[in-house]
Amino acid sequence: MFNCSLSMPAILLVFAAISISWPKGAMATTSPSLTPSEKQVLVSLIQGQDVDLNKARGRDNRRTKQSISARFLTALLTGSLSQVYTMPEDRRLIFGFHLPAKGVKVQNARVVGSWDMEQAVVPCEVDLEECDFTGSVKLSNTRFKSHLSFEGSHFLARSTTIDDDPLCPVALDNMDVEGDFFIDHAVFAGPVALFQSHIGGDLDATGTRFDGTVKQTLQLPKGVSISGTSDPLDPLGLNHCIADVSDCTIGGDLLLTDAVFMGPVNFSQAKIDGDLLAGKAHFLTTGLLYIRSERDLNQYSVSFRRIKVGGSAVFEQAWFLGPVSFEYAAVVCDFNVTQASFSNCHPSKPEAFGTGSFITDLRNLNIGGSALFTNAQMPPAYDLEGMSYNHIIAGDPSSGPLAFIRRAKFSADSYADLEQYFRRRGMTDQADAVFMEQKQQERSQMHRYSPAWWWSGLLYAVSGYGRRPEWALYWSLAFILYGRYLFRNKDEMMLRTDDKKVIFHEYSSFWYSFSLFVPVLDTGGWVPRPCYAFESHLLWWQLLYCRETGLLNLKCLRDEAGWREGWRRYCDCNSGLYQRWRLFYMRLHILAGWVLIPVGIASITGSIK
Repeated sequence: MFNCSLSMPAILLVFAAISISWPKGAMATTSPSLTPSEKQVLVSLIQGQDVDLNKARGRDNRRTKQSISARFLTALLTGSLSQVYTMPEDRRLIFGFHLPAKGVKVQNARVVGSWDMEQAVVPCEVDLEECDFTGSVKLSNTRFKSHLSFEGSHFLARSTTIDDDPLCPVALDNMDVEGDFFIDHAVFAGPVALFQSHIGGDLDATGTRFDGTVKQTLQLPKGVSISGTSDPLDPLGLNHCIADVSDCTIGGDLLLTDAVFMGPVNFSQAKIDGDLLAGKAHFLTTGLLYIRSERDLNQYSVSFRRIKVGGSAVFEQAWFLGPVSFEYAAVVCDFNVTQASFSNCHPSKPEAFGTGSFITDLRNLNIGGSALFTNAQMPPAYDLEGMSYNHIIAGDPSSGPLAFIRRAKFSADSYADLEQYFRRRGMTDQADAVFMEQKQQERSQMHRYSPAWWWSGLLYAVSGYGRRPEWALYWSLAFILYGRYLFRNKDEMMLRTDDKKVIFHEYSSFWYSFSLFVPVLDTGGWVPRPCYAFESHLLWWQLLYCRETGLLNLKCLRDEAGWREGWRRYCDCNSGLYQRWRLFYMRLHILAGWVLIPVGIASITGSIK
């Protein structure tokens, strides 16, 4: 009895010491347990079956998605279930579980919480199809040794923060997928980061919606709507980019057919070994009204700058609302924007941009195959400087590529490339037309009425900038024939008496006009006869002068003698003016020869460039 009473204080002291040294909250901490849905996933995988968590409930037999935790999904794919779930009943189910060789396929699951698998390695195929992810998804630096599929899934997180720092809600940057990556028909409510990732196969985003964080009232195509917050600027500070695929390497094709991007997208410096297929895609830069500087333009644009495509880039029937850039992009095969629509500005407020804002940028786009712009709706201003191609089909069949180049921002490189394209195919007339159009555009850039402006206009009118030398011949014939008519009367010509050498004693109006026009020939000593009588007070009405009455009478016109007399008096009174015009034209005739003949010779020899 005594010993027992002495032992009780000792026992109490032991318990007190244990309670003091035990970590705070350890006694209240309980190990997580598997939910029925998670147990169903494990049982189905153990049996080698795919998992479908679409469950009917209620009398109306409505379908609903069963929930699994993001922690369970991480433990499942990383093989750490036994470390996370320690309850005896869970360990009996988990004991001996291994990921199936054919991979994990879960459909219609609702993943609750933030899914974080950074720097993990997943050895098998992963298919999470038609799933809803309520929290953020972080797969940065994760390696998937086979394909990864989020087909038809919804990523509902619009933003996330850690210690008040904004982060991207779907972070797939630096991710390595050795097979195909499927996000087709998925919906991303917030921004997506996929930069610097490596995809061994195809990246399939067919029919995917990238809603972003912007909501505005726009004139959208049929069947396209906008969802998102009302904040016009990105609250996350992510350069206002809803999908960042920059520096991404794709071993197969990039499939963006019917995809919808509700904001700026960045594909700059991505490398695609296959094709870029974006037919009927919609790139809707909804922040257009907030662009006020070059920096804003870069932030709000759809950027394909310096992208490299090993196959063809197809944007057939795509729609671009806002700035888009293909600057320094390289496409090995064809670049197809047939029936695509490019719009510079907000459709309801076109005054937001002037025609000087060249925000459809195709500068230095290198196309190894054909550039197909057939029936493409281009904006009022676009830039083609330095764009190269092997073949081009642009505009409608009636206008052709020249009209397409003419509507763009003036660039001598664009015209030079188109001219060389026509010359390579033996289409000399079209090439010459492009060259003359280039020169006319250059003239429009000059200061009006400057010497260069006048000289450029003269070259165009005389010889088509050297591409139409026959024009100089036509002008020369016109001058010579008019000179022949003006100097046709021998009585109005005279030999120079002070000239010791008279080459042609017999006068010929044609040879006189010809020799006067050609600088190296002599006129033979003939010159127009001067006239000293000039009665300026005699006018045209003297044609009606009646010699008999000395009065003006319309009846005198019936008198042939009176008519002749009136005409003679009129010619006599105006002979001074006529003679002065002949003397003036003689000098003009000589000057025209000095201009037209050298320009014609330079055009024939190709000296005019």
